[in-house]
Amino acid sequence: MPEISIIVPVYNTEKYLPQCLDSILDQTFSNYEVICINDGSKDNSLEILESYQQKDSRVIVINQKNQGVSAARNKGIDLAKGEYLVFIDSDDWVTPNYLELLLSLILKDNSNISICGFVGGSETFINKHCIVFEGNKEVVELFDKIMIQTPVAKMFDKKIIDQFNLKFDISLNFGEDYVFSLEYFSYCKFVNITNEVMYHYFIGTPNSLSKQFNIKRFQDSEIRANLAVNFFKKFKLEEKDYSDYVLGLYYWNFYDAAFYLYNNFSKMEKHKKLEWIKKMLEFKYIQDGFPNSQKMHPILNIFKTENINKIYKYLYIRKKIIDTITFIFNRQ
Repeated sequence: MPEISIIVPVYNTEKYLPQCLDSILDQTFSNYEVICINDGSKDNSLEILESYQQKDSRVIVINQKNQGVSAARNKGIDLAKGEYLVFIDSDDWVTPNYLELLLSLILKDNSNISICGFVGGSETFINKHCIVFEGNKEVVELFDKIMIQTPVAKMFDKKIIDQFNLKFDISLNFGEDYVFSLEYFSYCKFVNITNEVMYHYFIGTPNSLSKQFNIKRFQDSEIRANLAVNFFKKFKLEEKDYSDYVLGLYYWNFYDAAFYLYNNFSKMEKHKKLEWIKKMLEFKYIQDGFPNSQKMHPILNIFKTENINKIYKYLYIRKKIIDTITFIFNRQ
């Protein structure tokens, strides 16, 4: 029986998949299974998976129609036989000691989860060894350091997942990984963390679908923020300790959604863009939050203005600057 189950959702990542699988099969710890869910890939991902399955019996390949990353991960959870679960995206890779160190950490102090540092354009980690979730303000620090929001770079105890029937929410268009991780952490008491960077997260070139404006992306941010508030309350934190984090979550999602109106894939006319910006600014939590924020990011201050055309001009200029830099970089 494998001690660890590694769940790898796969969709059109033929370019990066071999590196991902090689890094998994090159682990110093060997008692694991690799459950690869091919989620209707249209490239050669399935063929690559099957070739690895033939070479190593620990690789299990499941082929299904495209249902999204949440459904793929949930399928992996249902099939997993290991005591502990690890999620690795198919365009990422891990260091050889990844499983060994995460396992040693989760076994230490009867921890409920172990976390390592990860690289994704920039390094992100917390230099602490153990955190006790008992109304501790370090919970907020975990959020600020992006340690809770994603299921990667972690090892989960499958008993907790099974006991509370935790799954990825397939109804959410965006942030389903955040919701899953948040729900899991709400049942944790001991968390072990290493500042060793062992997970390498790939930030790829966005495709036209993932970078098109979608109001659901912004609306889902309210669900995530409400869950965060309930999470903080469970650990008896005072509102002043987490209010800026929650407000930041709202505004960065606004910032993110608004910029999707101005990428190279957006064909929306100017008046339509202005309409969407106005609608987003009318969300109640945006209106209520600005006056109460103690430390708003300078860039987000521009969205305090009621002058929609000023916001439009800022976003337009920002896009032109990025286009110019990209053009110069591509000529080198």
